[in-house]
Amino acid sequence: MKKYFLMCLLASIVGCGKNNTSTSNSNSSAKEEQNQLPQTPDSGFIDSKLNFCSKLEFTKMPVPKDMTTENLNAFALALNISSTFEGHEKWKNITNSFDGQGLSLGLLNQTLGTESLQPLLLEMLQAHRKSMSASFSNKNFTSLEKMILSWKDRNGINSVLMAEEEDLFTADSETLSSLDKDDGRMQVFAVSDAESVKWALDTLYKDTAGKTFKADWKSELQALCVTPEYRSIQFQAARYVHEKAKGYMTRFSLTQLKSYLFLFDIVVQNGGFYQKNFTEFTAFMKKNPNATELQKLSQLLTSRLVQVKDEFKADVKARKQSLIDGSGKVHGTQRNYPVEFCYTHQ
Repeated sequence: MKKYFLMCLLASIVGCGKNNTSTSNSNSSAKEEQNQLPQTPDSGFIDSKLNFCSKLEFTKMPVPKDMTTENLNAFALALNISSTFEGHEKWKNITNSFDGQGLSLGLLNQTLGTESLQPLLLEMLQAHRKSMSASFSNKNFTSLEKMILSWKDRNGINSVLMAEEEDLFTADSETLSSLDKDDGRMQVFAVSDAESVKWALDTLYKDTAGKTFKADWKSELQALCVTPEYRSIQFQAARYVHEKAKGYMTRFSLTQLKSYLFLFDIVVQNGGFYQKNFTEFTAFMKKNPNATELQKLSQLLTSRLVQVKDEFKADVKARKQSLIDGSGKVHGTQRNYPVEFCYTHQ
């Protein structure tokens, strides 16, 4: 597998009283950017480089060395918006084992069952053990550390935070998301680490069903989540979503910020696209070679909704359409993203 490379192909983000920057969004510019080496990124902390009104705290989080200001702003904005759909406590989102995953934790709700949470905890343990232990009682930290190291030993790895390129389009024989119809397909989101889930059920909850957290564990896990070190790790882990969204930008020949926000949320909520979606998009473009960006997004949404279970279609459609339009009612709340986050929706 090849690592994704960062490209600057996204639209301008207009700031809230800060120095505003803009980037060209023409197809020719996007192609030129893909052939250029990454720009030298700005130094400093993330919050000093943002040109929109962030609701997420980025204090004491260093700018990734390989990320340009344009990419940084687009990614941080997408995190701000999509994370509002995922929970109300931002970096310290925490959810019980209602879905059988043992524990969901953090901005984008990584879970133990899918083994998306353990790599973040392992990274924190290895790089910032002192800071991590300070968030827990000695007893609880010892238990958590034992679970993490046991997972590490079973998998024979040190860290898997570096996002690597995978097939952008999942085989039609697999199921990307719990929101999608099964249709006899293999579920790629199923529980893959029962041992960590068992640890969570035996340790974190007052009940064996994993519904009610023990107060000390909940507060300590959330304290960990808001440390600068773990926020930075969550940010780095979420770059997988950013890179996959940019991969779709290229494959679908899209250049506008609204397209990136839409695709980012497709990865967050729906896991991405199937091969069938790409095939249908290719056929659409053959019939409509001069399709506008808005028409392309409409086609992609219509195609992707086909795989979604009927009971979730309305929610998925409303959420994605609001990102395309810049506003709309999602989860019963009227949203206007440019107003909320002080940027120009393009």
